[in-house]
Amino acid sequence: VSGSSKKGTSGFVRIESGASGASGSSGSISIKSGKSYAGNSGDIRLRTGDASSGKSGAISIQVGQGGIGDGGIITVQDPELASILRLKRVHGGEKKYYHRVIGGNFRLDPIQAAVIRVKLTHLNSWHRKRRENALYYNQLFEKAGLAPKVLTPPELHDSELNFPHIYNQYVIRAEQRDKLREFLLESECATEVYYPVPFHLQECFSGLDCDAGSLKHSEHAANTVLALPIFPELTREMQDYLVEHIRLFYQNQ
Repeated sequence: VSGSSKKGTSGFVRIESGASGASGSSGSISIKSGKSYAGNSGDIRLRTGDASSGKSGAISIQVGQGGIGDGGIITVQDPELASILRLKRVHGGEKKYYHRVIGGNFRLDPIQAAVIRVKLTHLNSWHRKRRENALYYNQLFEKAGLAPKVLTPPELHDSELNFPHIYNQYVIRAEQRDKLREFLLESECATEVYYPVPFHLQECFSGLDCDAGSLKHSEHAANTVLALPIFPELTREMQDYLVEHIRLFYQNQ
């Protein structure tokens, strides 16, 4: 990932698939917050807002976020920080085999860049569909009258914001969560738990002396949260089927 490759252009980020950090390299993606302009072959430039309210922002593009392998994007506003990141991205050097600082091989694979270039053009429509799916879930759960056994995620963001909640996950709070999940699996309804064990109870943090019960809200969330399918291609029939089976589960308890 490199920073601004055009002096004076704020909020410009380039994602390079090759070793070179030079402007205009084939297989790169450019995200620009200002006016869009024509680029060289192999580039995509999108108009967007600042990716972070701070000096930098980190965006995951691993498989769960639409990539086809491990990857990510760093957005920056500070040219000096961008220069440091460019160095560290390619073994800490600008010239091949000459290393100014300790870095690594953090280049995005060309096949990754190719897929992301295509997917980025659909991102806003996918976000819109996720929000539509979430709102329909809310309507279904309200109609089913499952509260307080099932609690839907509150909408804390103003829908008029430039960057509203996109529902990467649609997470409910459910009584008897594990039994409900088993019942849904038997009905061929996929769900996921993010996450079943809170950090303070993970084995790797056992030395912190945080016993069960020390962080009650985290533990309650880990025992009750359940993520439902929310992908853009989700149909109304699929959502109807899923919520109906959740209703049947509690009806039979």
